Amino acid sequence: MEELEETIIVFGLAGGVGLGLFLLGVPFFALYLKLQIYFRRKKTKRHEE
Repeated sequence: MEELEETIIVFGLAGGVGLGLFLLGVPFFALYLKLQIYFRRKKTKRHEE
């Protein structure tokens, strides 16, 4: 029974770390996408002129 408890704790920690990284990564990913769209718009504006 102790082994089962240990695996649950390990999976819980791994899940917590994974969730934390995911939550930290989402804002950075959104910012990255916004910057890409912003730079694309800048490039298209230059071509129109």
